[in-house]
Amino acid sequence: MSSSKPYLLGLVLSITCLLQVLLAAANPQPPPPPSCDKSDKELRFMFSQWMSKYAKHYSCPEEQEKRYQVWKGNTNFIGAFRSQTQLSSGVGAFAPQTITDSVVGMNRFGDLTSSEFVQQFTGFNATGFHSPPPTPISPHSWQPCCVDWRSSGAVTGVKFQGNCASCWAFAAAAAIEGLHKIKTGELVSLSEQVMVDCDTGSFGCNGGHSDTALNLVASRGGITSEEKYPYTGVQGSCDVGKLLFDHSASVSGFAAVPPNDERQLALAVARQPVTVYIDASAQEFQFYKGGVYRGPCNPGRVNHAVTIVGYCENFGGDKYWIAKNSWSNDWGEQGYVYLAKDVWWPQGTCGLATSPFYPTYTNRYRCWLGIGNSWTLAVARQPVTVYIDASAQEFQFYKGGVYRGPCNPGRVNHAVTIVGYCENFGGDKYWIAKNSWSNDWGEQGYVYLAKDVWWPQGTCGLATSPFYPTV
Repeated sequence: MSSSKPYLLGLVLSITCLLQVLLAAANPQPPPPPSCDKSDKELRFMFSQWMSKYAKHYSCPEEQEKRYQVWKGNTNFIGAFRSQTQLSSGVGAFAPQTITDSVVGMNRFGDLTSSEFVQQFTGFNATGFHSPPPTPISPHSWQPCCVDWRSSGAVTGVKFQGNCASCWAFAAAAAIEGLHKIKTGELVSLSEQVMVDCDTGSFGCNGGHSDTALNLVASRGGITSEEKYPYTGVQGSCDVGKLLFDHSASVSGFAAVPPNDERQLALAVARQPVTVYIDASAQEFQFYKGGVYRGPCNPGRVNHAVTIVGYCENFGGDKYWIAKNSWSNDWGEQGYVYLAKDVWWPQGTCGLATSPFYPTYTNRYRCWLGIGNSWTLAVARQPVTVYIDASAQEFQFYKGGVYRGPCNPGRVNHAVTIVGYCENFGGDKYWIAKNSWSNDWGEQGYVYLAKDVWWPQGTCGLATSPFYPTV
């Protein structure tokens, strides 16, 4: 009996070895992770190449050394992230589970810390933000399984906002570009700069709101092209002529998607591109290079605006939103990020479902040219001077909207120039009057006076004594 023990022990060892061989064949060990340990000389050479690629120049050697140290830290982060991803992607039941579906890589933001990056390249400013009432879409509306407005030619090329925190304007412009293409068949690159310069509800390069940008464009009936009002990356003086008249795309309003509802968001995106706010604070997002991004991020702390231009599902069953960013096509997947769709928390990945908006268009908005009485016909031909009563304190501190009074039409005391007239989406008709009190007063120096009122003198007496020059 005792003589059989060594035999049994050998048999057990043989079977154990055989199982280990079989498991090794079924679960091959992943290759060793790439080493993040390079010599300082090698890293400095890589940094110089990176500087050349992105035309980086620094003010002094001390600043360059500081940026090198930041770049070095980011390079080590990218290497560690890749190593972690490789180690977590084993095959088989005994392997660790994959912790991420996205990849990272070096880009133009390599010399920025996370806080610097967020400050310079995001741009949703929550100051004064109040989401308008939502407009639900019927749950029975048609919804395809996949949508990609890029394939329909409704998306312009990826743009670059620079270190102006104007993502909100780029997101709004992309949504309007998509709507215009869908409605008219014409794809036009539209002006972000007109929103940066003219949207008083936002803060220019200090951040803003896509919804106020959409409201600005809707209140003016449209938006000019990027060619006519090019992007500069700094906030300048508003070109009121292009804001009011030189339009390349028409918009009559905008709508809010019901918040925290990805199903409603999908119904909206099935119709057209939609703006959303997300949290873009994570270092993983700063250096995102591809794949489905699931985080890390904080859905309750959104700070950046992008445009959702589609959604789909890959062969692995991963559902995702297709988001167009404004950080150039060097970032992400040719300028896009794929955000996980239909997650279990209501705000959506990185908060994308918290406040989505989209522009609308109907034929109700129109401006008159050469229609009406002789007074209207005169303005249709050229600007016209008028006298008005500007005595009221409400007029002294007028900031915007259609002015109806108080004023005395029989006691005019001030001259302005009528440069146009129109009707807003709500049906309010108004004259566009240029004042001489600087662009700090009124709507960038203009006042909108109620048109076609029932008393013959017109609002504040503007129809009492109009004049225009002749040649």
